[in-house]
Amino acid sequence: MASSAANIASPDSSFSTPDVTNNQPQAQLDNDEKISSHTNDITSYKVHILYSQISNTANQPKQKMAKTFIFFTIIIPLLFTISLSDPNPNPNPTQSEAHNELIKFGFPIGLLPKNVNNYALNTTSGHFVVSLTDTCRITLPPDNYLATYSKKITGKIVENKIAELNGISVRAFFKWWGITGIRSSGDNLVFEVGMVSAKYPSNNFNESPDCEGKKHSSS
Repeated sequence: MASSAANIASPDSSFSTPDVTNNQPQAQLDNDEKISSHTNDITSYKVHILYSQISNTANQPKQKMAKTFIFFTIIIPLLFTISLSDPNPNPNPTQSEAHNELIKFGFPIGLLPKNVNNYALNTTSGHFVVSLTDTCRITLPPDNYLATYSKKITGKIVENKIAELNGISVRAFFKWWGITGIRSSGDNLVFEVGMVSAKYPSNNFNESPDCEGKKHSSS
């Protein structure tokens, strides 16, 4: 009996104190690892966002320089090319469609003054009507004959010839004479006054003249 009690009281050499740390529940360890991993992910994301902001800020001057470079090297030359390829079809604002019609039929624009208001042309018969803003007085080159234009000028035009002309008069020999026709002959213009004609170089009429001073009546 005493021997049995002694056996119970004597500690077993193979028995050791339980290790609480080593026996910590596995679920708690897994949870701590997840929290640590999540924290690392958040930190990495914040670092990525900060780097992106710094990169964008650093790239803004480069982007502005790139846009400026594109504007000066591509856009401006393109606009310049377009402006050259599409010139103003009527660079002279004083040159009306009536002046253009004179060129089409072989006459210089200087046969009409600048104050043309309107015109009408019958392309079948060649009859035309030119309206001026007012009567007009000019000096015809090269002999400085004084000429007057009525507000309404009529006639018939075909290639190199104007006939049945009415509304243009010239003063010569102290008298007003109505110009009844004009012909283009080579480098010259032939002015017809009834049965009389006078020839002048065409290049004297290359520019459309301004009206002079007070408008003068041809009557």
